[in-house]
Amino acid sequence: MPKKRFLYTILGMDEWISMHGTATFSLHIGEWFLGCLVVLTLLFPLFRWVMLKAKHLFFAAATILFVLCAVNYNALCSRFGISVPWNMSLILKGYEYVLGMYLALVLPGWKPLWKIPAVLLSLLFLFSTAVFPGNAAIKTTLFAVAFFISVSLLEPLLQKEKAASFVRVMAFLAGFSYPLFLAHHAVIYEMTPAAASRLSGPWSAVLLFAGELLVMTAAALVIQFLSKKAVSLLRGIFQKGGKEEA
Repeated sequence: MPKKRFLYTILGMDEWISMHGTATFSLHIGEWFLGCLVVLTLLFPLFRWVMLKAKHLFFAAATILFVLCAVNYNALCSRFGISVPWNMSLILKGYEYVLGMYLALVLPGWKPLWKIPAVLLSLLFLFSTAVFPGNAAIKTTLFAVAFFISVSLLEPLLQKEKAASFVRVMAFLAGFSYPLFLAHHAVIYEMTPAAASRLSGPWSAVLLFAGELLVMTAAALVIQFLSKKAVSLLRGIFQKGGKEEA
């Protein structure tokens, strides 16, 4: 493998590039999202400019493109000779990016009553045992949007003084969300296959999930600790070098 491809590792693009047919140093543990996020971040200034100019039109056009691509995804992959899973597609993930921007602009103006259908849809997805027909990409996005809108109803409650402790806990968890992201696939890929043969019902799956969460949290805290130590060490080296040059 050419050594110059190490640049993909530096940029966090290994897995994403690998999915499109170029061999890289990917560990294949889910880091495709980093590369996809890098591309979407580069596109963000363009998305933001268009969104501020014509948010409703941009959202409508993006939605139409998303539906067409989702429904015809397998045919499009065959047509262009790619084999990227739909849940890792830049176009489909890009729509979620645009959708998040759009909701950030319009959701604060929504009345609570307008959000009730989203709550009902979330409850249906969460507690119904029925298998809903339709395209998987569209259903997944629809549930994510409904859940997001439903959770936004909690904002007035979280702003109250009684919720301060809960907000602090959420802020603490958010503080190591990225180390948790780095650890979660590795933990799932190791623990789930090892425990699969021992699962005997829904509660055993719940216990497995709880155990995985604990291991993920411990691993994330270790990653965060080592990361802070590494950053502190590098900062000290650079500051020392700067003083010596001065």
